[in-house]
Amino acid sequence: MAAPERVTTTWLAGMNACGPEFDAFRQHFGDGLEVTWAAFDAAEAQGLNLIWLGLRLLPPSYLPEFVALTIAERRGAVRSLGGDALASASDLRAASAGAWERWQETGDHAQRSLAIALRDLAGDLTLAPMRIGAQEAERAVRHCLRAVSMAELEEGPVRRRLCEWMAEKIMGPRPGA
Repeated sequence: MAAPERVTTTWLAGMNACGPEFDAFRQHFGDGLEVTWAAFDAAEAQGLNLIWLGLRLLPPSYLPEFVALTIAERRGAVRSLGGDALASASDLRAASAGAWERWQETGDHAQRSLAIALRDLAGDLTLAPMRIGAQEAERAVRHCLRAVSMAELEEGPVRRRLCEWMAEKIMGPRPGA
């Protein structure tokens, strides 16, 4: 399905948007807005979930690259937690199991955080590119933001980089950039 040139409440409902985000969109933008950089900035200023929206507007051929971006974005968090962010998926799984055991033995929550971050990273590294859909991409984002949060790093800049990347793939380069 091609991305619309205008996001409307009808289109959002068709994408299963609901709840407070849907109501906020309707309140701030009426029936819709054009898919432009100005609209991106306005929606961001209103605090709307641009990752959810971006993953529905992003051409599917970009989803594997987007998942790779989430993996790159969380490597610093994994290093901060004490893990080897460049290890293979099998090594990450083994390291995750070791960290999980250390957490169970000592109760050290940093080891639990490391185990989860390594497990999530290993799982996302093994996604087959041709099978990555919006749902897998959303899970990779959750894994990324969880790792950043567990490492007590700032989530906002990571979220912003992910959104900006999607927006550029959807709309082209930001004018004047």
